[in-house]
Amino acid sequence: MNCFRQRCRAAAPVVLGAAGILLFSTTICTAELQRRYTDPEYGYSISAPRGWSRKTDMARPYVAFLGPEDNGSLPNFHIFTEPAVNKTLAEYVRVSRESIAKNRSMRLQSQQRTALCGAPAAVLQSIVTADGRPPMIVRQVVTVHEGRGYVVTLTAPPAGLKRYLPLFGKALASFQWRRTTIRKAS
Repeated sequence: MNCFRQRCRAAAPVVLGAAGILLFSTTICTAELQRRYTDPEYGYSISAPRGWSRKTDMARPYVAFLGPEDNGSLPNFHIFTEPAVNKTLAEYVRVSRESIAKNRSMRLQSQQRTALCGAPAAVLQSIVTADGRPPMIVRQVVTVHEGRGYVVTLTAPPAGLKRYLPLFGKALASFQWRRTTIRKAS
């Protein structure tokens, strides 16, 4: 049974193609963060794992959380959202797969269906091999909610994936929909 299916209330997380992957970062917020992040503009909230910090210089609509350094790698997860008016989950997943396929440094390893708090979603897992960098695993959870596509992405070194998947699962389980401040297109 999917761990995030059991624990969250009314939510569905997020994931998108290669353009949305945060592989390496040099700027880390050093201030202690609140455990729960709420984004009233894009209508969700999520809790980051203890000891992870929010990366504050990300362009909107991205929100990223960085884990402690792991043998030269920086595990992280981030959330991306964009308009997806009149798109089904299948169409949104197809776009994500096409984006991965176009990226020469990414290879899709698996895709499976899931549900996040009752909302249909997909999990895409890829491996990223960038020149001069150790490989990274990218696990994305993709959904469509109220005319927006949401992608929640975990990026972690292969050796640490088993250690980070439970943390990612807990973050996904904490994901909740909130009232948004964005006006809906008519």
